[in-house]
Amino acid sequence: MSYTVSDLKEDLIGPLHGTTLKSVVGLDLLINRSARKLLNDIDPIETIRIQQISSPLFNNVFDYVCPTDLKDDRIIDVRPQVNRTLSDRFFQTYNEDFDLSKYALTPVNFSQISVQYNTGIKTLRIDKNLTPAALVNNVDSISNDSGTWAVGGTASNLTLDTLNYVGGSGSLRFDVSAGADPSTGYLENSTMTPVDLTSQENQGALFLWAWIPDHTEVESFTIRWGSSASDYWAKTVVTAQNATAFQDGWNLLRFDWSSATSVGSPDASSTTYSRLSVTYNGSVGSDYRFNQLTAQLGTVYEIEYYSKFIFRDSITGAFQENVTDDSNVINLDTTSFNMLFNLVAYMATQQIQTADGVFDYKFFLDEYNKERMRYVAKIRSQVIQPQQKYYQMPTQRITWIREGY
Repeated sequence: MSYTVSDLKEDLIGPLHGTTLKSVVGLDLLINRSARKLLNDIDPIETIRIQQISSPLFNNVFDYVCPTDLKDDRIIDVRPQVNRTLSDRFFQTYNEDFDLSKYALTPVNFSQISVQYNTGIKTLRIDKNLTPAALVNNVDSISNDSGTWAVGGTASNLTLDTLNYVGGSGSLRFDVSAGADPSTGYLENSTMTPVDLTSQENQGALFLWAWIPDHTEVESFTIRWGSSASDYWAKTVVTAQNATAFQDGWNLLRFDWSSATSVGSPDASSTTYSRLSVTYNGSVGSDYRFNQLTAQLGTVYEIEYYSKFIFRDSITGAFQENVTDDSNVINLDTTSFNMLFNLVAYMATQQIQTADGVFDYKFFLDEYNKERMRYVAKIRSQVIQPQQKYYQMPTQRITWIREGY
């Protein structure tokens, strides 16, 4: 059966010796604390959820939006929705190992995930060998076989930076001048080597690396791509690829083709034009950079995980972290519901402090601990446990050892 918060409160009346629940100040808050305690001790099988990852996965794109209700790093599986193969097995690694090996020459069938916290924001890091991106323009030379870049709008002082870049042989650096809020500066190239993006039209995404000297001044980025300055698609983004706010330094931007605006009659089979724009608050800015414009099709994946939302709305079915109404459904079955009951009763006796308080306190705590041990033995957690390499010798050192040095 489905248990509700109301059922839980009714069950409490007898064991608390008929004490009116009104004497338990903040009972809903006490239930919330008990639920967090339960989730800290076990992974209730009833809290497992399977959801599509908010965006497709892309090759060499590592940061994605994390489900808001993911409990800590308790991931069970990441998989394509259809046509899964043996290579679609993911290992969970710690952040350092993930970052060190994400570009490494790992086996084709090695896929890894990691949960990363940054300034209070939790994101998923996913490394999966997928279809490589198509290079639209490296944006690493002012003028070469891939066309000539020129500044426009409020942009000026275009230079090649061979020190600070992501790919190719450098990045294009420029400044923006003072202006109204908002103001826009851009780089434009109408003589690019033709690139055929027909297979990605209206389905794929374009990616661009942008260096921001001061993220508080930036409002958005826009790119245009197409067959001429009058025939193109345009798309604006206000966050980085993983839906987090812009940050100082390099930001990977994703421009989804499906939601782009079409102007004129662009020809995806001959992409020869691009404009890369930054819109800002009108402040003078130095050393913006653009680098590596690519395009690729994504692959739809889903994630299976333990949710920290132990309640849900009885009408909408929406999962929620805290009690909002007595009609809220508790996402627990018989065994784990009993554990939650014992926890709530145990915490309530601490507050009520009746004559039988010491006995009740020990009784409910003992009952909870016994049921917890039985539950853990009977229903094992299914999480992918994080792994870390103990030691990995550099490839060159291994070669030396084999050769007798």
